[in-house]
Amino acid sequence: MHAFPLLPMNARLRFLSLHLCPGHNHLPKQQPWNTVGRQLIRSDAKLAPAGKADAVQAEFAKAGIPAEVTQKVLERYKHYWNWNVEAKLRPALQLWLQELSSQQLSKQLQNLPRLLLCMPKGHTKVHLWLVSKGVSAARVQQKASFVMTREIGALHSTFEALKQATFFSDAQMCALLHKHPVALAYGPERVLGTLQAVSTLVGIPVTSCSFGEVVLVASNRLFFMSPATLHQRVAFFCQMYATGTHVARTAITRGVFVTPEPEMQSRAAKLREQLGWDSTQLRQKLSADPHMLNLEPSTIARNVQAMQGAGFSLTQVWAMCTQQTALLGRKWSSDTCVEKLQFLTCLLDLTLDDIAARSYLLTRSVGGFLGPHVWFMYQSGAIEAPSTVTTSGLFGYMM
Repeated sequence: MHAFPLLPMNARLRFLSLHLCPGHNHLPKQQPWNTVGRQLIRSDAKLAPAGKADAVQAEFAKAGIPAEVTQKVLERYKHYWNWNVEAKLRPALQLWLQELSSQQLSKQLQNLPRLLLCMPKGHTKVHLWLVSKGVSAARVQQKASFVMTREIGALHSTFEALKQATFFSDAQMCALLHKHPVALAYGPERVLGTLQAVSTLVGIPVTSCSFGEVVLVASNRLFFMSPATLHQRVAFFCQMYATGTHVARTAITRGVFVTPEPEMQSRAAKLREQLGWDSTQLRQKLSADPHMLNLEPSTIARNVQAMQGAGFSLTQVWAMCTQQTALLGRKWSSDTCVEKLQFLTCLLDLTLDDIAARSYLLTRSVGGFLGPHVWFMYQSGAIEAPSTVTTSGLFGYMM
């Protein structure tokens, strides 16, 4: 039934080393989780090579950025570590220093760590126009850079058409363009056509208050599709796999429309074969998580093999993925997943069998959910040590 064989032990994924003490019964309770978490779990992959890290920090220092500011900026936007210093980082800093003093640039970087992704506002009229509308020019530059090349008149036409058609407030327009900056790349006819297609699919008028909520949670690929393609693909998905009319909204939110219809059918058949689902189960699972049809079979194969590499049996892998379909899309060699498994096994002392029986734990964030919950219990005295949470009777709070 399953397409992927067990990997031999010598081919299994070797997880990155963990800088973690063997005992945690005397951890400093007075420190908050966001401090302790960084001390306990630090994947080697999160650290840039020493020479590269020094060069990046030195470049910020040359621009007059204080070391403490540089550290905060690099923590909040880690991609700077991988920038080519001479070809990308230095020119970006120099460009901004033509407009701002080092002190002003330091302040701006603290407020907007991704500032270096865009050009100084003095270099483009579009930037000024976006700012006048309350739209983040930096985000538009990052997510839909081609918008910055459009004529102001064209941008204004699209903006006003959107506002008039939806009756959105200024705040709602800002939220809309924060999520979907690419909408400004097209003319009014196409953008309004997309809104109408969404309205038809979910059965909510464009002018309804609740329609705005649908658009704001929709996949950020929404406006990349032509209205006809969007409608056709979502309608096809709902006809083939939906368990009810409400699924259209989920399909739009999860972006199933990026996958052509023949690919949907092929991938659905592959999932059914691999996981042993009958047609009813397939509908239930895809209705709950349409995004599965956006995953390449090779991606699923890679992720399944990585889970085996972590030590789970193939039977456990498929059982976990049936219970939590989102696991099929997780890249298990990523820092986030490595950290999660290390947290569960090293800090909470869970075995892989324990984790397999509680697969929902693998869908939780360490920094945003697991860590704070465990740490609160420890700080409040509800548990003697993080490793005792499973036997404390409080483990249900981790669900």
